[in-house]
Amino acid sequence: MTGPRPRRRALIAVALASVTMLGAAGMLWWVSTEGDRRLDRQVTEALDRYELAYRHNGVRATPTPPPWNPYDPPSGAPSVEKASVHRDDTTLTVDFIGGPVGEGPCGMTYGARAVESEHSVLVVVEGHANQAGAACTSEGYPRRATVRLARPLDGRAVLEAMQGMPVPVTPTE
Repeated sequence: MTGPRPRRRALIAVALASVTMLGAAGMLWWVSTEGDRRLDRQVTEALDRYELAYRHNGVRATPTPPPWNPYDPPSGAPSVEKASVHRDDTTLTVDFIGGPVGEGPCGMTYGARAVESEHSVLVVVEGHANQAGAACTSEGYPRRATVRLARPLDGRAVLEAMQGMPVPVTPTE
């Protein structure tokens, strides 16, 4: 009965290799998305704080920023400083401080996404380095990103992602 044993060992080896690869893939998923989950939690909490402030103060709502915790600072997404709404009332252009424009190793490209609630729109700006791990200066450069809303802004507040605070909104000309 020596025939089936080598085949059985091979099947066991393949099964163990598969489990090991799945475990490694799971760890990679955990490492690569922990920051995303943290940012999503931060966004949800900011929208909740604004909605609570809106219930108490209406359009003059100013939410309380989260308490500062040096061991768990807010996510590193660039903070929107101001926004302009286009004539269609569904396109926002946001201004923020970010990395340099360009093709070099220190250049950054940015995208923005809007997370909308009944009374506010929180804009998350996400940066992508041209070359991860490049030794670059930490200078800030004025940058812009544009995002389309699912429905018109219609007077809703625009919030930045770091602390969930409202930013000035002006119409574009």
